Amino acid sequence: AMGYAAPERLSGSVGGPLGDVHALGAILWEMLTEQLPERDGERDVRALRPDIPDEVAFVLERSIAEATHRFADMTQLTDALREVTTSQALPITLPPPARRAHPRAAYVTPVRLRVPGGDSLDGRCEDISEGGLLTLVSGEVETGVEVLARFALPSSGRMVSLPAETRWSREVGGKLAVGLQFIDPGEKIAEDIRAYAEYMGTPVEDEE
Repeated sequence: AMGYAAPERLSGSVGGPLGDVHALGAILWEMLTEQLPERDGERDVRALRPDIPDEVAFVLERSIAEATHRFADMTQLTDALREVTTSQALPITLPPPARRAHPRAAYVTPVRLRVPGGDSLDGRCEDISEGGLLTLVSGEVETGVEVLARFALPSSGRMVSLPAETRWSREVGGKLAVGLQFIDPGEKIAEDIRAYAEYMGTPVEDEE
């Protein structure tokens, strides 16, 4: 998913070991803080979890650093994690594992966001769930504000305009990736999206 991908991967570079390191680092960051790391946001995990030992924080922050400062591959990262976690006298208390409230599926379609002030940002949707969208747009929008998202529903193709809240954003290859959470989409729209996400999550070999 885009939220875990390395910046260089999202700007068009071929994937590789450095991208795998970033993805695992982002997953670990989310497990410890219950949120994804923001590209231009807080990069000191101890600001969010002050109970994390310095050595663990260093490994975690290096795993999502710029490519030139990141662990070269998964072996280096797992070796570093093993070393710092086995040497700690005090265990790290993790929050309960977070589960996605709704299944997500890849879905690419044009999207237009009407942002506060009346401006519109054009772009595309990258994935969808009945809870929200992952979009890539041109322009700027703050997090924590209400926008109006216009796009075609995946199952019916019907055009809708739904109010949503911007949950996070980060720059990706000259564009802005924005995570949107729908504000009361209504049961019919939620059912349309849910049916698509569940169908896309079904392995091909299970289809009749």
